[in-house]
Amino acid sequence: MKNHQKHIISTLTEAFYENASVNFVVSGKRNKRKAIRNLMNYALELTELFHGEVFSSSDARSCAVVFYKNTGHSYSKLKLIFLEIQLLLTSICLGHLFRVLNREKLKAKFYSPKPHVYIMFLGVHPYVQGQGKGTELLLQIIDKANLL
Repeated sequence: MKNHQKHIISTLTEAFYENASVNFVVSGKRNKRKAIRNLMNYALELTELFHGEVFSSSDARSCAVVFYKNTGHSYSKLKLIFLEIQLLLTSICLGHLFRVLNREKLKAKFYSPKPHVYIMFLGVHPYVQGQGKGTELLLQIIDKANLL
């Protein structure tokens, strides 16, 4: 894995360590930090599979995982299944699997059928939060979205 990707995964892991939504997914795992790190790695893998992009500051202390939905790009369903099984085994507590699946199904009801930008994660390392770094990334994402 590239060094920059390691920093991105580390930043997202720390940024979402206390996040209720992420903890909903990984709760019950013995090593929560490792489970979150695997979840963030999964998100980065999806950017390669789908039409996605990772935005980050030069020091990778603020980053976002973004997808461009319903743009007509194809992907490997076999690779997606492999990634989802890997995620299940490394991050999702089996006791919460059906709750996680139901939540994802509920979220999918609200997705627009039109092409749109979906921000899966946008996080800032706790040491640099409150300095406008997340806002800077969000503005970059909006600028890119306006070009689509």
